[in-house]
Amino acid sequence: MEIDSLLISPSFSPMSPMQYARSGLGTAEMNGKLIAAGGYNREECLRTVECYDPHTDNWSFIAPMRTPRARFQMAVLMGQLYVVGGSNGHSDDLSCGEMYDPNVDDWIPVPELRTNRCNAGVCALNGKLYIVGGSDPYGQKGLKNCDVFDPVTKSWTSCAPLNIRRHQSAVCELGGYLYIIGGAESWNCLNTVERYNPENNTWTLIAPMNVARRGAGVAVLDGNTKILEITSHFISDMFNASNMWKYLGSKFSCIGMEDKQVVWWLKSIFFKKL
Repeated sequence: MEIDSLLISPSFSPMSPMQYARSGLGTAEMNGKLIAAGGYNREECLRTVECYDPHTDNWSFIAPMRTPRARFQMAVLMGQLYVVGGSNGHSDDLSCGEMYDPNVDDWIPVPELRTNRCNAGVCALNGKLYIVGGSDPYGQKGLKNCDVFDPVTKSWTSCAPLNIRRHQSAVCELGGYLYIIGGAESWNCLNTVERYNPENNTWTLIAPMNVARRGAGVAVLDGNTKILEITSHFISDMFNASNMWKYLGSKFSCIGMEDKQVVWWLKSIFFKKL
């Protein structure tokens, strides 16, 4: 499938709004549905979790998380959804995590992180869960920390640190590697990209993006990693197997989580092939 034909296809239309307005939330695809969890509603952090069915264009609630949290990421591992870290909206970053089991519609606590952190990257790779970077408990600078959770032993261990401190980065798995993209050291945006090889436990700096950014979204599409900026400029880059970034311009709209509207490009990324 051609990238441009997917992005500008006239067959896409706006999706139904979520039940709750929220920002700083976690999102993941699980069992062909989009999960939106936690976040801020401008007053407090939320426990609520919503599930979007692309076939009915409908949002419904699933069991709420045990802990209100925002500024976190989540990932699906072995058919279960994991959330770790984040912020409680007051003065504390979180070390706690929990796992959602869709078979019983309930959240189960998982062992706490080795350090409190928010704005960290979370990704599943080779049957394990990775949490990468993030900000320190004071929110002043990024972290190099990288930890991995083994669901069999139910324990966290440290792995090689990043080359560059970063938080608010985008992360994804592609071709057996873990990528961490952009972010910020403190509040200065980064265009640097690192790739983790689990076989030799090393992080390698690869080709940088054309535009420095933090708080961006990432998706894997047709064997390419496509970065979608979801802040104010809607700038996008596409990374391919030849270790190059292609600037795609400002073609894209964004997720307007503040007003509950999720526009067509998100549906195109997650559900085009369902």
